[in-house]
Amino acid sequence: AEITDNSCRIALSLTAPTAKDNCNKDIVGTAILPSTFGLGDTTITWQFADKAGNATTCSQIIKVKDNTKPVIDCKTIQPITAEITDNACRIALNITAPKAKDNCDKDITGTANLPSTFGLGDTTITWKFADAATNTTQCTQQIIVSDKSIPVIDCSDIQPITAEITDNSCRIALTITAPKAKDNCDKDITGTAVLPSTFGLGDTTITWKFVDAATNSSQCTQQ
Repeated sequence: AEITDNSCRIALSLTAPTAKDNCNKDIVGTAILPSTFGLGDTTITWQFADKAGNATTCSQIIKVKDNTKPVIDCKTIQPITAEITDNACRIALNITAPKAKDNCDKDITGTANLPSTFGLGDTTITWKFADAATNTTQCTQQIIVSDKSIPVIDCSDIQPITAEITDNSCRIALTITAPKAKDNCDKDITGTAVLPSTFGLGDTTITWKFVDAATNSSQCTQQ
């Protein structure tokens, strides 16, 4: 017999076997039968006794299997969002395994192949719930990791640039090397700025902006 509902036992309607007797014709077997049968093998001993007290016994095996899957509403497993705010590009997360209900094994804790750390973007975890009878159910869970770490640069490292006009013009063209910032995920971030084609007399302030792939930004000025 197979259990396919949420119970862990099954009620069976058994027909008693009969034996042949020399005087009493058919003898219907008698046995002590449980109201329900649990998982595994149950041995029933049938006894056939005639009116003269002569008796014969036979045994019968009742095999019960569990074919009911663990039950869980996958929608109850919520996505997990995490933010990286340090200089790493991956994050370690403490994830609690969800549980499913089982007809025989009560709570079934999900198992999954979890990485030690999670990288940027979406990672799909597949949780598997297997009971003692190897019936399985599975659900997925999304891990969403975003980068909130801004590019790092020491603005004091960007030195002022001095230039002299020695010809008859009143402006000067300069070749300026863009500074670089360090980023947790994108390595070196080259600064961008709106640079004029030439510079006039006096002080000009350049604002360098450093933007990573996750649009985190920092900025520095240069004279």
